[in-house]
Amino acid sequence: MGSLIDVLAKKYNLGTASRAKVFFGLDELSVLFDALRLEENVQNTFQHFIAWQMGLNIGPRPSSLGEDPFWPGLFMAWEDIVYYRIHDNKEAGKVMVEVTLRHMKGEKGLSKTTIISPTFTFYPVSNSQNLVGDLTISLVILGIKRGRLPFKDYKDVERCTERIIPVNHDMDKQPVFLKPQGEKLSDEPLSCSAFTPKLKSACEKVSELWDRT
Repeated sequence: MGSLIDVLAKKYNLGTASRAKVFFGLDELSVLFDALRLEENVQNTFQHFIAWQMGLNIGPRPSSLGEDPFWPGLFMAWEDIVYYRIHDNKEAGKVMVEVTLRHMKGEKGLSKTTIISPTFTFYPVSNSQNLVGDLTISLVILGIKRGRLPFKDYKDVERCTERIIPVNHDMDKQPVFLKPQGEKLSDEPLSCSAFTPKLKSACEKVSELWDRT
């Protein structure tokens, strides 16, 4: 494959110089979040931050989270997120979360029996320095704020004694990521095309902050 690429590059005069790889980790995630903390629509900022956390941990495509205009009605819904209480001795009382990517590239619209929907399990981070990447805490907080979890705060969730943490099943089919409406969120699913502009805006704000220092 390498020799074929070299032949094509030479034939069509394509650039072959190596480029520095762009790294995205916890530090970059923290910087992006700090750049957006003062935005008016805090709820929208928070859901995009969760999308970035997912991007860091499992690398989903935007169409796995938001609604694709070519496939209306397909998006990450609350039924794709399951909350569990950890019962082992080391982490007893803490919460873990399972996230299923129900809609993958090239598999939308196919028979349900042929669709592969990977499920990822997230545990709370053990090192407080990595808290910015803790998807478990973020999804619990989001669940409480949206009314998916019938609890008043995170500690209240941790005190739950049931293995599978109860949720409001009326929201099963509702989208996790919602379209912004002024300083709040609407009930409509966020378009998958909305993730890139938000990330670009965050990067531009980071650049502006660095230019001032």
